[in-house]
Amino acid sequence: MDATVVYTLAPSNIARSAQMSGSASAIAETNKNKKYECLVERGYTFQAVAFEAQGRAGLETEKFFDDLR
Repeated sequence: MDATVVYTLAPSNIARSAQMSGSASAIAETNKNKKYECLVERGYTFQAVAFEAQGRAGLETEKFFDDLR
């Protein structure tokens, strides 16, 4: 597991965040998945966890925590 919190109002995120809620956390999840892809290919289990500073969780993150219940 690798977790991150992204700031939706950062210059690199604000345009996409203004158009679609959750876009910053979705991009963060995608980036984490790419970073650890080589471990998954070797048979390890990996979970990206991403939240936006204003509270929104990424879709993968929401599913992960729902599955834990």
